[in-house]
Amino acid sequence: MSTRAIRTVVWLVAMGVLLSPLWSTNAAAGWVVTRASSSAVCNVQDETSRPLQGNIVGKPYSTKKLACDAAKKLSGSECLSYMTGAINLCKAEGVPLN
Repeated sequence: MSTRAIRTVVWLVAMGVLLSPLWSTNAAAGWVVTRASSSAVCNVQDETSRPLQGNIVGKPYSTKKLACDAAKKLSGSECLSYMTGAINLCKAEGVPLN
């Protein structure tokens, strides 16, 4: 094999390794409600995003809207407030959190 062919193979393998998480995580990603234990501030986020903004409350949901609905039900009992990102995300899904 020539040097150029080896470089091409190495480049293709490297690109596959670097880009494979983008394809696999987006296909199976769920949405979770997280709650910061010290402040009781909740968030709605993709379960694969890091860092999680607190402990996961409940189970993963298949859509943002379902996670937003679950977060809204926790208002007052477990969630004293919500992160701005969660408020905006849920508003776009038709679920006002405030």
